[in-house]
Amino acid sequence: MAGAPPRGKSYRLCPRCRSRMSIDTRMCHRCLTRLGSDHDVIVESDQDVIAGPPEHLSKAQRLILAARGRRRLLLQLAAGLLAVVAVITSWWVYRQFIWEPTPVPAAAGARNLPAPGTLWPTEHGDVGANRATPASVPFEAEIAWSRDFDAPTTTALTTDGERLFVGLADARLLALSVEDGSEVWSRAVPGQLDVAPTVAEGVLYVAQRDGLVLALDPATGDQIWAFYSGGPHFTAPVPYEGTLYTAGQREFRGLDAESGEELWASGGLAHQDFTIQPVIEDEKVVLAVSNRLFVHERLTLHRENSFRTSRMRHVAVADDAIVGVGRREIVVLDQSATPYAWDGLPLVRAIWSQGFLWNVAPAIPRDSNLWTERVRERFALPRAPAVGDGRLFVAFASGELRARGLRSGEELWTRAPGEPITGDPLLTGEGLLVPRGTWLQLLDPATGDEIWRRSLDGQVISSVTVTEGGTYAAVGVRGLITGRSTVVAAR
Repeated sequence: MAGAPPRGKSYRLCPRCRSRMSIDTRMCHRCLTRLGSDHDVIVESDQDVIAGPPEHLSKAQRLILAARGRRRLLLQLAAGLLAVVAVITSWWVYRQFIWEPTPVPAAAGARNLPAPGTLWPTEHGDVGANRATPASVPFEAEIAWSRDFDAPTTTALTTDGERLFVGLADARLLALSVEDGSEVWSRAVPGQLDVAPTVAEGVLYVAQRDGLVLALDPATGDQIWAFYSGGPHFTAPVPYEGTLYTAGQREFRGLDAESGEELWASGGLAHQDFTIQPVIEDEKVVLAVSNRLFVHERLTLHRENSFRTSRMRHVAVADDAIVGVGRREIVVLDQSATPYAWDGLPLVRAIWSQGFLWNVAPAIPRDSNLWTERVRERFALPRAPAVGDGRLFVAFASGELRARGLRSGEELWTRAPGEPITGDPLLTGEGLLVPRGTWLQLLDPATGDEIWRRSLDGQVISSVTVTEGGTYAAVGVRGLITGRSTVVAAR
């Protein structure tokens, strides 16, 4: 199947069927393959020229050859697609039934947070951020002492039973005696503390804006060890079974709570800084940024799930449930929930979203959860939730209070907006304690009825801490650079 080139002793060679065509031919007459200058062949000698006119096929023959070429191409595409499906299926089977994540290094010690009661070790009480304590706050409690400062407080009050730890806007961390409010020690901090220090078995853990995580002696304020993380920290370090969990600037780390040695580090969990304290329950650890919750196996750091949220402000865990409170919604998730199979495929979600917008596809299902509830206030400012006895209590700055069944979402009671709520509520042995402006209000958790209320020093209450040794409150406008504040102890 050869043809003599008409000029220049050259021809075009079809790459598919190897037919020789005229140098001016743009398509192979046999298989309809497009030809160009890339297919030109220059004849070096007369012996290489094969006489005879170029071959011309009938239209029917050309269509048959083209159909064969198309079938061959389709078979190749089908084989490639089957290979891709086989690879993906094999990977899924391996990940689901064969692969096991490697455990991260564990700490040698077993330092843990004490349970609330005689102490209040973290800003929100415990590793689950439940804001609940068995201690009671009696109405008849007398003011034992009060201490005035020339700067507002910037953190909640934590205590180890002997000392009360206070962060001030003038870049100081103070330790006050719980007996008389006298200053035990003072320590300068960069800028100011954004989160309360954590107390655990004779060590005070502090996270600073300059990226330092410190372990201090709570009795003297002397440094035990320091770790530099490379970025600011806006969340409190949490010790659990010897590991100190820290969440800073896009990095989640585990440090040895005894020595400060880095055990492991995990980056790339989010494109935002962590601003919500990690919460832990048994073998799960939950991390959060403003629009996403991440659930990890604690011992391996394997990410089991991630949930989309809306302007998340507070997170807590209790009874195998994850509580997220944001400006737009309250969401409660089961810890064992798993994502949809297509959830990790952004292209599928994008196409599905477009189909929904054009009314040719159903709405994308919400992340699997136990229940959600909308927050309809446009500028709602939620407080940290209190969780206990299978109930969830959520307060808003407007004065609204909601009580719901933790796992069922059943409405137990709701109090409409009224007097502003200026601090985070606290579930005590006597009832739900709510800071409302200049008043401390105690409510019946079952009905929401008021049991009693009292004023503390006639100023706005910004935070309250309850232990068996007494009730401690920070009064004054919290977080401002200028102004005054007072710490009050009642027992």
